Amino acid sequence: MHIPKYLEVVVSLVILQALPSIANAQMNTGVERQKVHMVSRMYQATYGAQERCRPSREASVKLDMAIEQFRNALPELMSLVDSSPYLPQAKEQFKVFLSKAPAPQNDQALVEECAGIADMLHQLADTPGGQKAADDMIQTLKK
Repeated sequence: MHIPKYLEVVVSLVILQALPSIANAQMNTGVERQKVHMVSRMYQATYGAQERCRPSREASVKLDMAIEQFRNALPELMSLVDSSPYLPQAKEQFKVFLSKAPAPQNDQALVEECAGIADMLHQLADTPGGQKAADDMIQTLKK
């Protein structure tokens, strides 16, 4: 299955835990960059994806269910995202992305893209590796 460019960007969430640690003097800047990146990607995978998938009822219903399950599985992560000072910036960046990103060519392509995002959310919430990545994001966002 071809992974849409949009999903490739969102999947980078899981890779964030592999970033090297930085010296104390540089850590705040590095941590803040990580927070910006995490909030942006979580926004894209949840609220932004809901907006992008809304034109297709089939895609929207499946994604909404996945997001609800994700929120229930990781309430602390979503609370940190929702209360982040970086959330307005993430919203603006996503608006720019939507204005420039090519829309899927047909409803089936949109359904597949949104199903891929739903699968990624399930993996993040329901697998040991995903839960580890989510725990790492929580710890970083708390700093």
